[in-house]
This record gives sequence, C-alpha cells and structure tokens, in this order.
Amino acid sequence: MRIVILFLAIIALGCNRPTERERMVKEVMVISDSLHKLDSILIGQYRELSNAKDVLIQEQRDSINMLMKSDCGKLQKRCDSLRTALAIQNFRVGRIKYYVNICNRKPSQDKFLRGWINRTLK
Repeated sequence: MRIVILFLAIIALGCNRPTERERMVKEVMVISDSLHKLDSILIGQYRELSNAKDVLIQEQRDSINMLMKSDCGKLQKRCDSLRTALAIQNFRVGRIKYYVNICNRKPSQDKFLRGWINRTLK
C-alpha cells in the first residue's frame, strides 16, 4: 500500500503544473494584450475628436465668412460712425489739453478749468 501511495505522489508531483515564472509570463501577456486594446481604443477616440475639431473649425470659418459677406454694408456704416465718434473724442481731448496748458502757464486761470472742460464735453 505504501508503494501505491508513493507511486501516486510521484505521478501527482510530476504533472505539468505551471511554474511561478510561467504564470507571471502569462499575466504579462494578458496585461500587454489589454494595453494594446486600450491603445487602439484611445487612438480611435483621438482620431474621432480630431476630426470633430476640424469640422467645428470649418463650421466656424464658414459662419464667419457668411457674416462678413452679409453684414459688410452694416459693418461699413458702423465703422464710419465709430471713426466719426473717435474723431470727435480726439478733438475734445485736444481742447482739454489746450486748457490744461493754459493753466500750467498761468496758474491764475485754474478757477476756469472746470468750466472749460464741462463746455468741451457737452
């Protein structure tokens, strides 16, 4: 009986059980495959996002071009009115500088400066 038990023990120990190194290699292979799948998924998502970004940029360019074509007359009128307003403001600033220079040359004129500025701004 002892011989039979010994024989069975030898057979059981002699079975091909994977070693620790073989198990680690299999785990590394599984992890590597998972990483490759994840990489391919991420690359696909990156390409989709890149294409979506390109589409959005093109849509924005198209809408800007449409606005520029349709509103060109309105923009020209607005631009002209802004130029006129800017010219008026520049004239006012020039008048105020003139009055300040008068007060710098003749400090006795400081009492009139506020009135001059109010009249220039009206």
